[in-house]
Order: sequence, then C-alpha cells, then structure tokens
Amino acid sequence: MNSIDPDTFEEWTAHPVTEALFRALVIEEERFTKEWLAYSIEAGQSDPIVLSNHRQRIRAYRDIRDITAERIEEILNDKDST
Repeated sequence: MNSIDPDTFEEWTAHPVTEALFRALVIEEERFTKEWLAYSIEAGQSDPIVLSNHRQRIRAYRDIRDITAERIEEILNDKDST
C-alpha cells in the first residue's frame, strides 16, 4: 500500500521547480490548443491523427497539472494489485 503524506505533497507542489513545471505545462497546453484550432478551424485540416495527437497532449498536460496525492496513490496501489 503506497501512501503519500499530504504535507510532503503540498511542499512538493509549492516547490519552485514544480511550480515552473506546472507553468510550462500550461504554456504547452495553450500552444497545442492554438495549433489544434489553427489546424482544424483556420486551415480546415481534418487529419484525425494530427488532431487526436493534439487533444491527447492537451489532456495529458492537464492530467499532470491537476494530479493529486490521492490520485497518485490510486495509480500506485492499482499497479501493485495487478
């Protein structure tokens, strides 16, 4: 059973390097959102692979940025049970 101390997790999220990482994720999310819009709306690009890759990256950046200690524990404990 994996357990993350809430105070330690809070310290990690408040650390300058972690804050910089989260800011970088926001910037990349915005960049890929703009590219997705440019491809799909401005250029009329309908390549489903290109658009899907952009959506997946946007979701991944959001998932990382929004991760919680509880979600990390769930993932780790699910892995341990398999």
